Amino acid sequence: MASMSEEATSPAGTAGQDFSAMIAAAQSEIQEAVDRGGLRDDPFRFPLAALSTVLGIFPRLLEQIHAAAASGSQVLSPDALARIEEEAASRARKAIERNAAEAVKANRLRVGLAVVALTLGGLVVGGGVGYWRGYANGSTFGISTASSLQENLKSNPKAAADWLRLMRANDIETALGACKGDRVTTSPDGQKGCALPVWLDVAPTAPPPT
Repeated sequence: MASMSEEATSPAGTAGQDFSAMIAAAQSEIQEAVDRGGLRDDPFRFPLAALSTVLGIFPRLLEQIHAAAASGSQVLSPDALARIEEEAASRARKAIERNAAEAVKANRLRVGLAVVALTLGGLVVGGGVGYWRGYANGSTFGISTASSLQENLKSNPKAAADWLRLMRANDIETALGACKGDRVTTSPDGQKGCALPVWLDVAPTAPPPT
């Protein structure tokens, strides 16, 4: 059995310490940007505060994953992962919604900008949780997905708001599961497409019309 000193200096332990330090540095940079940019009374400080809160969630996630691994299980159970993800998503969602509401109250003219920042903050959460799921399974697919989404959305505020609305209204796995048979088409160059059934408003209990 590894000693406490060996555990503290293990690659996983060192990575956790480094990651926590990186998060703390990022939060410090956000606060410094608010101070230097004179944003203390600017509505854009709210999405920045939400992003800082979201970042602060991840060290706790790492602690929970390490604790579960140290308890004797090398791979987290689906139930354990679900509990960790739900806790992170709930805390992040509350922070984002709270700061979005404050931004709207402070200055409606800048709501579009706030929506973009908060949407990207939400993607960071999804990507980060996906990363830690990947961490437990030997993959970093989630974080690369979040980075790609961020690059595609950050230049178009309306697209960011529209995608956020679609993500909230639909279960993407269920929608993609309907892409089969006659719904799937193939272009001359081999690219596949699907008439994807999605809800534009929050979905009821019944599936979308076909």
